[in-house]
Amino acid sequence: MKNDDDRQFALATAHAAVELDVAGVLGAFLKGSFTVDESIGESTWRSETSQFFAVRWRFEGKHVGPIPGFGHTFIAPTENMVTVSGLTLVENTAPDDAALDDLETLLRSGTVVFHRFIDWLAVFAQIGVLHLGRPMPLADIRFVPPNRGMSRRPGYNDQQDDR
Repeated sequence: MKNDDDRQFALATAHAAVELDVAGVLGAFLKGSFTVDESIGESTWRSETSQFFAVRWRFEGKHVGPIPGFGHTFIAPTENMVTVSGLTLVENTAPDDAALDDLETLLRSGTVVFHRFIDWLAVFAQIGVLHLGRPMPLADIRFVPPNRGMSRRPGYNDQQDDR
């Protein structure tokens, strides 16, 4: 078993690879900047067949590009500011091969796999296309059919028709 001094590519190279990966995903619709969040410190480990790096990161930017939706729909740019926190596990599937500290060579080697974790609900809530809260107090919701002369209004409340 090798020790940390024998790892096959530098953590700085893993950080740069993660930045390219995140920019390829979020940069398609957010204009902003990527930073490595070092609050968890350096985290590397090996299994029998792979070497792993955990890279926690943050991407801050403005929603400026369309996001593909379901079918042929798109979420139009909202210009909202978005802060995305995530974690990427970088897996080197050939840890015993020659050291690859050059980013381009590393990415072309085909031995690096990214396992990216993003809280997409938080992203869409910040963009403004998803609401992550209760729309009204539960006490205001009545589940009874409206009487004649009453109309159904948004918000689940039966209210007198003011017409």
